[in-house]
Formats: sequence, C-alpha cells, structure tokens
Amino acid sequence: MFDGENCIRCNQHFKFEDLTYRSDGYGLCHECNVKLDPKREQVRACPHDGTKMNKSIVQGKLLVDNCPACGGIWLDGDELEIMREMLVQQGRAQASAIPFFFPFWIGAV
Repeated sequence: MFDGENCIRCNQHFKFEDLTYRSDGYGLCHECNVKLDPKREQVRACPHDGTKMNKSIVQGKLLVDNCPACGGIWLDGDELEIMREMLVQQGRAQASAIPFFFPFWIGAV
C-alpha cells in the first residue's frame, strides 16, 4: 500500500500529511523544513572577508551561506554529510544510466 514517501532531505519515511511540499514538488518532514528556513538563522559575516553572506537552498536539501564578494560557501552542522550523500546518490544515478546509453559495454572485455 502506498501510504507516504521519504523526506527529500533526511530520507526517512513519512505519511503524505506529515510532509510539507515545496514548490519543486518534493516533500520535507517538519524537522527538515525548519532547518531549511533561512529566516531562522541570523545573517553572518564571511569569515574570509567580513562581507554579509547570503543564504541559499541547494537542491532542496541544504541551506548554505555564500559570500557574494569572495564566492566562499560555508556549511553548518550536518550539511557536509548531506552534501556527501547527495554526491553519492548523483553518482549512483549516473552509473545506472551507463548501460542504457552505452549498451555495447555490457559483456565487453
């Protein structure tokens, strides 16, 4: 029975009514939705040059601070681990597409 889906950020399973759906169509659990709210954090100064940093949501999963002057990106808490998992998943998706695009590789020596 199809009774819900996984939160796009933490990957835990929730009922549909327990998720908040963003404009991109992906659902976030309450805890992840709060973590991705840029208004919950104060504006920070760039550790490199002191410029006020902007907050950006990346792929619906990460709230990062980025400096408009030097281009630096600063991560909080578990964001590095989430970014690592995003890259692993992206690699899996690309790897699973290889046989589709290059079927002649299968069984080749």
